[in-house]
Amino acid sequence: MQRDITEFKNLEQKFYESQKLAAVGQLSAGIAHEVRNPLSSIKMSLQILEKRLNPTGNDQKRFKIAQKEVEHLEKLVSDILIFARPVEPDRKPVNINVLVEHSLHMAEKEIMDKGIKIETRLSEGLPEAFIDQAMIDQVLLNIYLNAIDAMERGGRLFLSTSRPKGNGSVSVTIEDNGCGIAPEDIAHIFNPFFTKKKYGTGLDLTQVKKIIDQHNGTIEISSQQGNGTRVVVNLPTVEKGSRAEI
Repeated sequence: MQRDITEFKNLEQKFYESQKLAAVGQLSAGIAHEVRNPLSSIKMSLQILEKRLNPTGNDQKRFKIAQKEVEHLEKLVSDILIFARPVEPDRKPVNINVLVEHSLHMAEKEIMDKGIKIETRLSEGLPEAFIDQAMIDQVLLNIYLNAIDAMERGGRLFLSTSRPKGNGSVSVTIEDNGCGIAPEDIAHIFNPFFTKKKYGTGLDLTQVKKIIDQHNGTIEISSQQGNGTRVVVNLPTVEKGSRAEI
């Protein structure tokens, strides 16, 4: 007697991952709440002292550095609270091509600053996705920004939409020609606080995965170090999403 338990093992792994993220989220939220008030006091004190003392030269530089570091910590606290806050998607039918173009506009400044070339291939006649538009906007924006960070000036970002056969979803594919991801890092990219950047919180892709899981979608990332990265986001269509809600 033989029985294929692959699907069971996959579900078990997803359960453990969700439990781990929930525990990390609760701990992080508690710490973030405790840190937020002292940070506000430090920031206000720095601003008052700077006005009273009117520092110049190196003293002024030190004030600016301190204020910048406080702002960095405030961003970290904000990201943690967003990650930990349980928000249910407000799903509605959305044209996926319109969504891709809208989210691309949100990254316009970063694209122009780095001279990134954009190529698109948006398929016609796709069914509407059943999603929370604001949430998926944020998902795509985070993926774009990660891709832009990974590319040199004048890099290429390719976007396409399609409908995979037989699985009731629509897909958005984002490809860049950046530095790629090291093989040993691929397994950790969705882990909270995992980052190889000199700045950032390491929560962007964790939040991306959380939102996609909330939509019963999937995200697949493939990469070759030195040859770019390919991200495929699959989202439920109106028909599939509507059945799931009943």
